[in-house]
Amino acid sequence: MELVISDVMMPEAPGSELHKWVLEFRPELADQLIFVTGGIFDPAVERYLTEAKVTILTKPVEILTLRRTIQEKLGRSEGPEEG
Repeated sequence: MELVISDVMMPEAPGSELHKWVLEFRPELADQLIFVTGGIFDPAVERYLTEAKVTILTKPVEILTLRRTIQEKLGRSEGPEEG
């Protein structure tokens, strides 16, 4: 199974554009997106991602939160903690 983790604010295009591209060209991945951000500075991007109900994690992301989110996206239950 595939998973995409991306920053929201990128130099070439914001995460909303990546999400639109995925919907058009790889719709099977639309629910497999995880965005991370230190802050969304464009209200239109924030509104789009909120309305699209995209998973967004705020930096700094705790490793356990990231691990849990990845496991949820991949449909796996959380196993025992690894050292």
